[in-house]
Amino acid sequence: MKTRALQIILFLLLLGNTSCRKSDSPTIGPLSEERFRTVYIALLDQGEKPTAFPPDSTGHSRADSIFRAFGTSANEFRQTAESFRTDPRRWQEFYEGVVKSLEMRQQQRNTAKQG
Repeated sequence: MKTRALQIILFLLLLGNTSCRKSDSPTIGPLSEERFRTVYIALLDQGEKPTAFPPDSTGHSRADSIFRAFGTSANEFRQTAESFRTDPRRWQEFYEGVVKSLEMRQQQRNTAKQG
């Protein structure tokens, strides 16, 4: 009886701990928003068009190497992109975040060149 009660208490503690934990970057699809943004920017850096992959795309060697480097796949990336696209407000916020990240990076590069 005591063992069963202890098991229930442990289960409730574990359940409470995982449900109360907040993520720094919400997960929208298979990838968190932060990770999706990082991969998206890496694809842009390599001259890829992150939103233009056909559903069964393979052979984009630069894109595939980026996905491998970030421990994801084209399919996970596509699924996350589709999750964002279903909510135009969220997609707009994401896109604005990408632009802001790129602008900040450019400012850092310009500052480094001047210094």
